[in-house]
Amino acid sequence: DVRFQPLSNGTVRIVPSREGQEADLPALRAAILDTLLKPDRQVVAPVRPVGPRHTTLEARTWGIKSVVARAETYFDTLDINRVHNLRLATESLDGTLLAPREHFSFNRIVGPRLAEYGYKEAPVVIDGDLVPDVGGGICQVSSTLFNAVLLADLEVRNRSPHSIPSTYVPLGLDAAVAYDYMDFRFVNTTDSHLYIHASMEGDRLTVALLGAEPAPPARLVSRIDAIHEKPVEEIPDPALPAGETEVVKEGGEGYDVTVWRVRDTPAGEEWEA
Repeated sequence: DVRFQPLSNGTVRIVPSREGQEADLPALRAAILDTLLKPDRQVVAPVRPVGPRHTTLEARTWGIKSVVARAETYFDTLDINRVHNLRLATESLDGTLLAPREHFSFNRIVGPRLAEYGYKEAPVVIDGDLVPDVGGGICQVSSTLFNAVLLADLEVRNRSPHSIPSTYVPLGLDAAVAYDYMDFRFVNTTDSHLYIHASMEGDRLTVALLGAEPAPPARLVSRIDAIHEKPVEEIPDPALPAGETEVVKEGGEGYDVTVWRVRDTPAGEEWEA
């Protein structure tokens, strides 16, 4: 397929489409059966041409020529399984094309995070605890995308926070996902196509939204408005001696957070919650 490559100056380069090949499976099956009883069992796989879903000529009509918005997060390169999961999800996200007014669903694009699809066990937040599970780490990809969407001022339709603070983004800037009951969704509210370019380099994960023109320069500011003390729930336990207590699980502080999109204007800073 035709692809788009963001450049350091904020413009976009088109990587042309090209014809490909795929195995002709019925012909291959027949060729294998034909050689089973022969001394020479070498089979050359028959192929047939396959065209791109989207061509260079078609892509030129979309008007994609600028980086609309870009967001970055960082990860621990030594957490091998988590990095592996990040890469799988990033590759699934990369190249997503959205027409004007089209709805995006992270779970639909990335799909199930299961071992049969190559995902490995890594830390994941479940019921307020960080525990090992298949597909751990994927939320960093959805959160990085969420930050780019906010900077592009697109319409967010569904976003959920984690039950404990994330390490890779400030409070309020995370987007938790879990297949298939917790999704991150937004709408391409621009008048042109949007192309999602997702990549990993070193310890950096980058999501760039490419489109007709850049969004006004902005930054995201996370402000903690209130901190709530750890809640305490006491459960009677007749097995404990009278007067003794046992901490089953430590509680966690809660936060009220406001996220602001801040733009510099001739009249000064413009803050939008």
